[in-house]
Amino acid sequence: MAKNNVLIKKPDIIDKLGSVTVMCIEKTGILTENQLEVNGIWSDKKDTEVKLLENKQKKVSVVTIDGFNNELKRSKPSPLLTAMTVCNNAQFDHINGFSTKVSTKQALKKWKKEHSGIKSLTKIFTVIDAKGHSNKLDPIDIAKLENGFITDVDEHTDADIIGGPVDVALLKYANKLSNIDDERNSFPKLIEIPFNPIRRWQLTISRCQQPPQGVDAELLPDEMGSDDVVNVEKWEEYGYHGYRVIGFAMKHFISKSCESFSVSSNNYPINELVFLGMASLIDPPKIEVTKAMEEIKAAGIKIVLVAGDPASSVLAVAKEIGLIPKEVVLNGKSEKHESSWTIINGDNISMYKDSDWDKVFHHQVILFAHVNPTQKLQIVQEAQKRKETVAYAGINTVAAIGTADVGIALSGSSTDLAQNVAGIILTDNCFASILKGIEQGRLMFDNLSLSIAFTLTHLLPEICPIMLTFIFEMPLALQPLQILLIDLITDFFSSISLVWENHPESDVMKLPPRNCNKRLVPASLLLYAYGFAGIAITIGCFAAYLSVFWYYGISLSDIVLTSEDFWDYKSENLTVSSSIIILTAAEQVHIRQQASAAWMGTLIFAQA
Repeated sequence: MAKNNVLIKKPDIIDKLGSVTVMCIEKTGILTENQLEVNGIWSDKKDTEVKLLENKQKKVSVVTIDGFNNELKRSKPSPLLTAMTVCNNAQFDHINGFSTKVSTKQALKKWKKEHSGIKSLTKIFTVIDAKGHSNKLDPIDIAKLENGFITDVDEHTDADIIGGPVDVALLKYANKLSNIDDERNSFPKLIEIPFNPIRRWQLTISRCQQPPQGVDAELLPDEMGSDDVVNVEKWEEYGYHGYRVIGFAMKHFISKSCESFSVSSNNYPINELVFLGMASLIDPPKIEVTKAMEEIKAAGIKIVLVAGDPASSVLAVAKEIGLIPKEVVLNGKSEKHESSWTIINGDNISMYKDSDWDKVFHHQVILFAHVNPTQKLQIVQEAQKRKETVAYAGINTVAAIGTADVGIALSGSSTDLAQNVAGIILTDNCFASILKGIEQGRLMFDNLSLSIAFTLTHLLPEICPIMLTFIFEMPLALQPLQILLIDLITDFFSSISLVWENHPESDVMKLPPRNCNKRLVPASLLLYAYGFAGIAITIGCFAAYLSVFWYYGISLSDIVLTSEDFWDYKSENLTVSSSIIILTAAEQVHIRQQASAAWMGTLIFAQA
């Protein structure tokens, strides 16, 4: 399994994986790349499409002799960008990042126009830049630096940003249009309430170092009123395309200089905020996901897609990866139920009764939208109550991953805690790899059953010779050494080879999952081993055994009640009444050995 990028942490987990009937999958990071990018901005009733942010023109900044960067004559950032920058936990990795200084002709002309009075000097100085490179500069160049020589500075690259996927995507966008460091320095944080999947918002209270004049009239749009419908419609439009939508709001207020804010005191304002706009973020599905979903459905496994996003976004992603028909629409509803699939809003789960959950798990595809970690755990538990074997693939929902029968984590996406509680880790960070695990789990169970059936079929042919000798005193058909030879050599290697069979006659991934209570050796297998195959092999072996005696003119009646006095080297001569022949002790042993070889050969041949 390790060769197939499936790391099994518990030996028995692969058997459970083969019997999985419900596959719970988190959308973000499992089905999608978890590499969010801002692709749209809605602000002041205007929709701005964002394309190829990497190709946007770089910011124009000032590099001083001390190495600090200050923006020069840049247009004032919009309140939306300010909120996007300040209420954001992503950070630049200043340790690994550095500034690259590249002068431009336009910057040089601008400087000459504003500093035409500097006289030309001839002395040369050596200046070492941020990379450690030395340059020969004359006093004019030094003056340019001291007085604010304009250079084209790529202050931070996308690779320098660390943080959550949403915060990183928003900061990448804001970094193209504003100076992040200046913005954050202008609004130092006093208190921050981080995002919580239950309340679904994040709040930052910052002190405004330079209060803007006429902020309500100039910088902020009008308070929400009749525009509510327009904004909601735009939010739904983003959702129908499968985008994640982040809204921004701001409020300027005056507080006492000695007043301190804290979460416990609950003295922070959360009402009467002014809506600034929205940012839509795209998180494309992984390439291999669509095919993987088809194979999971073909295997008869129910698919449960869980996400914290709105129903419209979840529906769009489900259509894109082929879980539901593309022509499906919600028409403003948050839930929809069809014969083969259903979509459920997490806000309504608390009102569900047992009968409602029974109806939910009758569907092949189940979509849960707007759910939090507690509700994800509840979904797993409700499925287990209905005798389902549940697998859960997630990023950071530790409780659900640990409670599921099979917890699945991705090495590159899941948190360390999630990987610790998971029973399976996909080392290539590809969800499609779990299909190999399911196939191997099913194949292993079938191979073990086949190996046991193969082993059981030879027990009756081995016991029968002893019973014939004990009851009818016939010559012993199988000697103890022959039985050991069959059990330890011929059967052993054959049964082991069946366990390692990788090419079954039927495609196990197109069969429904087995019942988790199904026994490895059911009554049907015992009936086959002893009642059908065992009896058939025993009859064949007995016929081959008798054929040797018939060849020498000895009938069945001639060998009954003879084992105690004949058929060894110390036996007396045996007179065969049916053919009137006399067999010496050596001839008796020779015939018995040939008969034993016939029984053993037939048994081995029947199992081949």
